[in-house]
Parts: sequence; structure tokens; C-alpha cells
Amino acid sequence: MTDRYYWTQTLHEVTVYIAVPCGTRGKEVKFDIQSKSMSLSLIDSGGTLVPLVCGDLGGTTKHREAMWALEDREVIVLTLEKVVETWWKSVIKGDAEIDTTKVDSTRQVSDYDSETQAQIRKIMFDQRQKARGLPTSEELETNDIMEKAKHLPGSPFSQEFLNSSQSGMSVGSGSAPQTKSS
Repeated sequence: MTDRYYWTQTLHEVTVYIAVPCGTRGKEVKFDIQSKSMSLSLIDSGGTLVPLVCGDLGGTTKHREAMWALEDREVIVLTLEKVVETWWKSVIKGDAEIDTTKVDSTRQVSDYDSETQAQIRKIMFDQRQKARGLPTSEELETNDIMEKAKHLPGSPFSQEFLNSSQSGMSVGSGSAPQTKSS
């Protein structure tokens, strides 16, 4: 929080709330943004720009995705999407900073996209299986494939094939059979 605005952030975006004089109209707001800097000003009755929040940003934004809204004609809400999922120390460099080491940066599984959620759940399942001495998801998949292969015609993994190949083998000491000469 600064004397000009207060702000919140997630790993994905920064939201800035700027109080403006009651009755401010959208056409009186001038907003310019680049990936690393921004300027938010009001145009007064004389046509002069009155800067509200201007300067280099505390991080890099997807500036084409930036949005602002005028709520109740007294608060500008500015939403900036971050390029890198990280915690900003401040919105504008040189303004009061927060201690980003004290920010709770844990994320819920539901915060991720569905593909990442599936990978996280697979890793967690595999860790639980290993801890219990049970097969991992990959081992279960391999076992399933092997079981299906046993039932395919002519499969070298079928019980029929294994029995036929064992009947043709002799069990012995490993040396060649000896013949008796008379």
C-alpha cells in the first residue's frame, strides 16, 4: 500500500486500486503501458495531465493484456498480467516494497492446468505406491501390457508357448550327453 494506491497480487497478475475524485469519467483517464513501464493519469478540466501512477514496473507484464476499469466513478482498478509467475516487491520501482520471502507461495493442485494436475497426481500416486512397496503407475502399466500379450495368438509370453518350449528342453547338469562305447 502506498499513499497513491493499494495493490494485491497472485503469481499470475497484479491488481492495483487507485482512488480518483468522485464523479471521474472514463474519458478523463489516460493509461499507457509497455511491458516494463506504465503511466496512469487523469485529464483535469483544463486539459492538463495529472499523473496518478507512473514509472518502471516491479516486473514484466503482458502489456497487451492489461485492463483498467472505473468502478463507481471513484476507483480505477488496474489488472496487469505477469510474464513470469513470481512475486513482485512493488508495483512501481522506488515505491514501498513488500518482503516477498514472507508471501505464502504454496499453490493448490487446482491452480494448475489439467495436464499439470494429472502429472502431479501421478507423481503423488507413485510416491505412495513406492512407500507401501507396491508397483508404481508405470510398473502397473507394464504389467497390464504383459498380461494382454500373454493372450495374443503366437505370443512368446503365452503359457502354451512357455510349456512347449520347456518340454523340448532337457534338464541336466549342463554338460553334453555322453555315449558309451563298447
